[in-house]
Amino acid sequence: MAVKLKKRGKWYHAGGKNAHGILIPRHSIEISTKHPDLAKMKQAELELATEWPWPPRKPAAPTSAPPVPTPVGLTLQSAWERWMKLKEKKRPNTYNGYKTVKRFFVEPLAARGVTLVADLKRQHLVDLQLDWEDNQEQEPGTIDTWRRYSSGLLNWCVDNEHLKVNLWRTVKFEKEKMPTMQEIMQGKGKKKGIATLPIDLKGRDNWERIQAEAPAFIQRNFGLGGNPLYAHNTWLAYLEVMYHTGLRRCDALIFRPDKIQPTKHGGSYFCIQVKTGDPVTCVIPPALYERVMALPLLPWRGARNKDTAEYAGKYPFYDGSGANPESYMAGYLNTPLRKFGRALGMPQNLRPHRFRDSFSVNMLNLGLPLQDVSFMLGHRLLATTEKHYKPYVLSIHEALENRWAAAQQKTLWEEAVEAQPKKNRDLMEAMIH
Repeated sequence: MAVKLKKRGKWYHAGGKNAHGILIPRHSIEISTKHPDLAKMKQAELELATEWPWPPRKPAAPTSAPPVPTPVGLTLQSAWERWMKLKEKKRPNTYNGYKTVKRFFVEPLAARGVTLVADLKRQHLVDLQLDWEDNQEQEPGTIDTWRRYSSGLLNWCVDNEHLKVNLWRTVKFEKEKMPTMQEIMQGKGKKKGIATLPIDLKGRDNWERIQAEAPAFIQRNFGLGGNPLYAHNTWLAYLEVMYHTGLRRCDALIFRPDKIQPTKHGGSYFCIQVKTGDPVTCVIPPALYERVMALPLLPWRGARNKDTAEYAGKYPFYDGSGANPESYMAGYLNTPLRKFGRALGMPQNLRPHRFRDSFSVNMLNLGLPLQDVSFMLGHRLLATTEKHYKPYVLSIHEALENRWAAAQQKTLWEEAVEAQPKKNRDLMEAMIH
């Protein structure tokens, strides 16, 4: 066994293998280095080599399950917490905006199995951005904001040598990308400036298909979830409220039948719009009035709200669960609606706003003045209604076509007059007058 002598010290260290070839930990023997006694050193070395185990080991405690290995490296959650502490000091005004990075970036990646910063790949960000565009139904400006906020987190990881490069720089995103001609013809334009299309530009074929096939689709795909929203055709009634009243999706979500004022033509519904805070009044048709009054009211589960008794048993489409109505709507209403639209083969994603568009175009096609339609939609400016819905009015198209045809006929007659000799030309002009 080798013996190591520490220079200018008082300790000799013995360590190595015993006679059985088993490794023995090093032990210290205090021997003066000024007058070393080699015989004593050899004797101590032999004693250490023959004793086993040294020191005595304690038996390991029995475990029922193997220990869970701890992740090696910085997690996205820890990186976000450390990054937020830095933002709280440097940018307190935008602190609340950066807090949302956990909801739309860290948590979706964790659901995909990405918990470590080192495991983050470019494809994860590509898939995440597609989810933002498809599921969240956000404007391109909102998605760009989410990219910038989460890019700040990745820049912090790069500065602290947890990542080599900010992967957002490798994922393309065009803010003002215009759709191709094929996308326009298929109604797939999602970017800014391309409005959602009504369900039916002419007739009610698609709406009748939705009414006929929605109950079976919901029962087959979502009926086992236990949510009362999918029972009694309540989900279809939510679509009917938007289609027949023109309410926005969030206003229709918190629709309260007890606020309907009965009239001789059905009912009148007054509410304050969630998006703008402006008042709006809608007309409830008789068939819809009977439908919503027969709907069962959902039990209130809004434990986060203080005054839960005020809201209990008043909403047929919202039960108060979730952080806010928007998150509840995204999970229980928008996702089934998007899948239902794909099953029907709709030319554009079946978004809730398309039912509001259909209501507006239907009212204009029935001959209702533009001012009345704008009032029922709750628009502040008449130009807003005219910009979004007037191009779809069939009567305007027919009148335009008739004027164009009359102008073409006049042009053809003038060309025929010019081609005639002067004698015949005077005669033809006299016929006109």
